[in-house]
Amino acid sequence: MTDTTTMRSEEMERVVELKPTTTVLAAPKTFAASEVSTQDIPPGLSAALQGLQAKLGRQLWLLIQRSGSEQHDMLDESVVAAALNSTKILAPDIPIAVLIETDGGFAKCAYQAARILHQHCGSFSAVVFSRCKSAGTLFCCGAGEIVMSRYAELGPLDAQVVDLDREEFSSALNEVHAVKQLQTVAAEALDAAMVLSVDRTGKKVGRLLPDALKFAAEFVRPLLANIDVIHYTSRHRELTVGKQYARNLLQFHSGDDAERDREVHAQHLADKLTEGYPDHEFLIDLDEAQRIGLQVVDWDAEIEGLLGNVRDNMSAGTWIGRFEEKKTP
Repeated sequence: MTDTTTMRSEEMERVVELKPTTTVLAAPKTFAASEVSTQDIPPGLSAALQGLQAKLGRQLWLLIQRSGSEQHDMLDESVVAAALNSTKILAPDIPIAVLIETDGGFAKCAYQAARILHQHCGSFSAVVFSRCKSAGTLFCCGAGEIVMSRYAELGPLDAQVVDLDREEFSSALNEVHAVKQLQTVAAEALDAAMVLSVDRTGKKVGRLLPDALKFAAEFVRPLLANIDVIHYTSRHRELTVGKQYARNLLQFHSGDDAERDREVHAQHLADKLTEGYPDHEFLIDLDEAQRIGLQVVDWDAEIEGLLGNVRDNMSAGTWIGRFEEKKTP
């Protein structure tokens, strides 16, 4: 009986030895944005964002709008709400890095979102790897620093308004520039009339000036008659609003100079961004942004590589809010 028991024990040991071991694999981590995520962030992009966040040493806050849908496709009240909600989960007075890609939106909303994040976090870096146009550029004016890829682009702040006749958006700057061009034409006509009159008559300037002024006025009158004054005033006001928002944001980050110098610098930048470029789609790249005096940090090869990794792994989607690991139920 002892031998039988021993054999059974040996057989049981062999069975145990042959029993396959099972390894429980941990579920892969998924990431999203805390406020708006049209989908989970793809693994490749998540890894790229983690690398960028580690290099910057700041919590990433995403403002990525490339879903292609009408919802969350522009910088509007939803972005303001996302910034406000994020103040509940972001540590106060700890600067963050905002990774941004957008074609723009509303100046008021860009201003509000930038101010909310600045007031809560103390400051933020605007990180631009691709397109950041119009109101997106206005948002960047509220950043303590701007980190740009060589392939990133900012854009002018001229307001886009609906042209009811053409049923499309057009720049308010078009009409303002048109009136300024007429002013230039009138001045040139006056100069030409004065030079010609003095040369031919030899009379003094004081005697010739009234006739020359009349000539210049009559020269541009037909063109001025086609301008809708109320319409022009409305367009000019829209440009002024965007310029004032930019000036207010820039004053917080115009270096360590005296207050008066900061105001002058902020006003100069606001003027340049609003009226200094010929077209709404004008590309303001890294070099141009530094040239005009925006708070763009010096180019860094390692960060360029990380931003390139983000760009290569970016997919269609909208992500707004703190970059974070998605909680499993």
